[in-house]
Amino acid sequence: MTEAAARALAAQTRALVEQNFLRPKSTKGKQLKGRLKFRIQAGKAATGPPIGPVFGSAGLKAADFARAFNDKTSALIKPHVELRVKVYHYSDRTYDTFLLPPSTRWFIEQVTKITKFQPDSKRLSGVITPQMLYHIAEFVRPVGDPHSQVEWTFVLAKVAKDMGVMVVDQDTEVKVEVPVVEEKSDDDWMLGPPA
Repeated sequence: MTEAAARALAAQTRALVEQNFLRPKSTKGKQLKGRLKFRIQAGKAATGPPIGPVFGSAGLKAADFARAFNDKTSALIKPHVELRVKVYHYSDRTYDTFLLPPSTRWFIEQVTKITKFQPDSKRLSGVITPQMLYHIAEFVRPVGDPHSQVEWTFVLAKVAKDMGVMVVDQDTEVKVEVPVVEEKSDDDWMLGPPA
């Protein structure tokens, strides 16, 4: 994906979130009963887990939510994108749905193509550039946040470090030390310990 295409996609996603999903609408005298939170891939909502049990416990119809969610997200967002969903439900069994962009961890997984991270500092899971983090910050920075995108890039660098991903410049050569294993010949099993 080119930089211009990434910027256009970021602008389109941000506009979609601002326009439809981010701020709660007025409750018009309704009493808030609870809040539900879960993650689901765009266009792949179904009445099974995680939606069915969560909605069932709140006394809401999961089929209505799944249909509306799939209609909103399937045309605009690629199917593999995992969205964070918040649902505020009221005492009259109505609800408001708010979609949030994917988590920072999801973006770093997509960029580095790593599925298993090593959070300890002894093992390196992968590398990422500050430019990549800057573009991720376009997606995850909340609308109306007073902090700049560069400040968010520094925050994302700390998140990447906690995940075991090293932040390097494009020109930096990364050397990962591989432990040296001494090769033994087939005859070593016959030899006893040194005298």
